[in-house]
Amino acid sequence: MSIASESLLVVFLFAVALLWPRAGRAEDLSIGAAVEAARKQAPEVLAAKQRVAAAEGRRDQAALFFRNNPEVEGDWLDDRLGTNEGERVIGASLSQELEIAGQPGLRGEVAERELEAARYDATSFERIYVGRVMETFYALLQAQRRAEVAAEILRLNETLVAASQRRLDAGDIPEVEHNLIVVEVERARADAASAEADVTRARAELNRLLGRPAATAVRAVGELPARPAPADGPPEIPERLDLRAAQAEAEARGAEVSLLRREVVPNPRLSLGWEMENRNLHVDRSGVAGPEQFDLDRFFLLRLSFPLPLFNRNQGAIREAAARQSSARLLATALEQTVSAEVVGAQAELSSSARRLELYAATLPRVDRNLDLLTRAFEAGQIDAPALLSARDRSFRTRLDYLDAQRGYAVARVALARALGRDPASLLQEAR
Repeated sequence: MSIASESLLVVFLFAVALLWPRAGRAEDLSIGAAVEAARKQAPEVLAAKQRVAAAEGRRDQAALFFRNNPEVEGDWLDDRLGTNEGERVIGASLSQELEIAGQPGLRGEVAERELEAARYDATSFERIYVGRVMETFYALLQAQRRAEVAAEILRLNETLVAASQRRLDAGDIPEVEHNLIVVEVERARADAASAEADVTRARAELNRLLGRPAATAVRAVGELPARPAPADGPPEIPERLDLRAAQAEAEARGAEVSLLRREVVPNPRLSLGWEMENRNLHVDRSGVAGPEQFDLDRFFLLRLSFPLPLFNRNQGAIREAAARQSSARLLATALEQTVSAEVVGAQAELSSSARRLELYAATLPRVDRNLDLLTRAFEAGQIDAPALLSARDRSFRTRLDYLDAQRGYAVARVALARALGRDPASLLQEAR
């Protein structure tokens, strides 16, 4: 092999080594990337978009001016198996059912309202789904932070065991205090394992929402809000797309009632045709047979027929459609009341979570400072182990509560955006 070929081979292998995915390496995923992935590949979001495509197909079908295709009919009459006098009749006709009461326009209106409802519903579902993805991302981010805190607790407790062992060997503390610290190490080790299990569960749920295998290695990258954001000003007016979808659905059902009533009007069937009749005139008026003589006649056919609405006048269908219309209107009214309640509840939850986050953000530095002072005091023999363990427990529990407050505030913002009908992803733009 030439030197040039060996050089190219080395460069190729080096590039493959750099680009080849490393086994066990977790993918760093930001919340923005998670939202985009959900919109592009989540099966439930894609299914909602297919429902819109189905509604578009129904709209295209309803746009046809002639609902039924024309019919072609042909006739051939021959006396070959009867008198066999050479007489025959040949005919052909074209028939078309005509809707004269405006049914095509009403059918198109029903389809348009259904398509409008499907579009609103699909967009609303996508926004709700994005909110769920964001909430799950925050849950994973919190679980990762809790696992880091649990690992830090374990590390510090193991360090404390070493310091306690030195004081025990020096006779500064009784064995019971040392054993108490050893027990705390084991408890911290169990807490760390539980925290890692929480990370695994949150990661699996996020992967499910993104349409990925549950075991996909993902690491949430980002920060939970450290402090509440300033108030945006006066309350926003809800613009809920699911409410618009419900209203469009009610309008569609109303148009369906009108359509069914119009369909009671008989649709005439118009037929245009041509007929040729070949008759044998060899029998005269007296009934005496004479020489064969054929007469060829041609006819133009125009036929108009109407069904009689004596029995079926869409009675049951109209009643059913009217009930569906009334139900759709009541559901839209109920949804309006639900939206109002959801907005009030979401605003109250956001206000409460903001106060809680502000409280823990102000308290945590003081708690950590006290813990640092008490740790130094224990190492200097100025306090006993129970006092230090109590202070350490308060410090780390406060840090975990702070993480809960951070996630609670972030989720409350998403819930308020969802209640107002906003795209929760818009919160990411505001944070930049």
